Amino acid sequence: MNAGTKVSEYYCNQTTGDNQLYALVNRSGGFWLVNVASGLCLDVDGVRTGGDNARLTLYYCSDNDDHHWTIP
Repeated sequence: MNAGTKVSEYYCNQTTGDNQLYALVNRSGGFWLVNVASGLCLDVDGVRTGGDNARLTLYYCSDNDDHHWTIP
């Protein structure tokens, strides 16, 4: 997978070698969701201009707000 790859919903496939696995990486005040297969972070595409219905992609991890997730 390359940076910018779009993320979509799909049925779970139980395998450890699958691209459906994500790791929670602890960051200050939240988490990165890192795709295990690619090492890329779950990203809100166009977060600064987006809003409702923004697409999710995989992108290089950084401390930008579009990679910062919180779990209530």
